[in-house]
Formats: sequence, C-alpha cells, structure tokens
Amino acid sequence: LLSRGCIGKCSYCIDCIMWPRFRYRSVDSILKEIEYHVNVNKITAIEFNDLTCNGNLKQLSEICDSIIKSKLKFNWVSYAIIRKEMNEELLLKLKQSGCNTLIYGLESASDSILKRMKKIYTAKDAQDVIRRTHEFGIRTNVNIIVGFPGETEEDFNKTIEFICVNKEYID
Repeated sequence: LLSRGCIGKCSYCIDCIMWPRFRYRSVDSILKEIEYHVNVNKITAIEFNDLTCNGNLKQLSEICDSIIKSKLKFNWVSYAIIRKEMNEELLLKLKQSGCNTLIYGLESASDSILKRMKKIYTAKDAQDVIRRTHEFGIRTNVNIIVGFPGETEEDFNKTIEFICVNKEYID
C-alpha cells in the first residue's frame, strides 16, 4: 500500500467510513520496501492495492522520481481515480517508473449518474484521462457499475457508447 483511504466520498462506497481520511506513507518507507522485495525476493512486478494511488499527486510524482532514480526495474499496477490533473509530466514519470497499468473507477459515463454517485469528474474528464494515460503507453482498465439506483436505459447507453468510442484506449 502507498496510501489508505480515498479523496472521494462516493455515495456507494463504505471505504470512506472505514478510513475517513486519506493518508499516505512516506516516500522513503515505500522505496525501502520496494528495494527489499526487488533485491531480496527478486520480484519483477508489484500490485499496489490502494483505493487510489493518485490521491496525492505530489506524493505519487515523488514516488516515481525515487523509483526512477533508484534504477530499480519492475512493473507495477494500481487502482486510480479519474483526475483531470493527471498531466503529461506525471504520466511520463509513471511510465518511466514501471507503471504498466492503471485501473480507473469509471463507474459510469453518464454525468447525471456520476453526480448521483458524488464522483469528482465528468465523462469528458474520464475520456481525456483515459486517452492520455493510454497514449503514454500505460494500459488502462476501467471498472463500471451497472444498475446504480436511478440509472435509466439512456444513462446505461451513455456508458456503452463511451466504451465503444474509447475502445482503442481501454485495454
């Protein structure tokens, strides 16, 4: 784990009750643990089980910088939230640090359902982030919730359309 909790307060999620505040480990602590597993256990891949590895973008950038500087070679994957602040500089660092997959909690591509879910992004934000991530050579997976209370067939079809329009960017 890089962090515990989430910066979102999605209406369906119990994690914000279990971990009411987002907190994260020091970069030094994380790097020492990674070094141990790469050097002693000879691992070549890590799955960070954070709810969102990108809850603190500054810290994530520093983690990437530390991994790149250490010259440790391993691939990694994590869950992430859609954040329009995921810029090209950070995506490049993610790729260079060994990030090969981000699993985004898209949930829906209907803005009215995203609002009901209390998501912090729009469908347009999601499209931009997913496409940018993919263009930097990072595989993108998405999680979707079907049948959210209040979801209409029209809302569901917006999500299907989103997947169709963005299929070359979703792995």
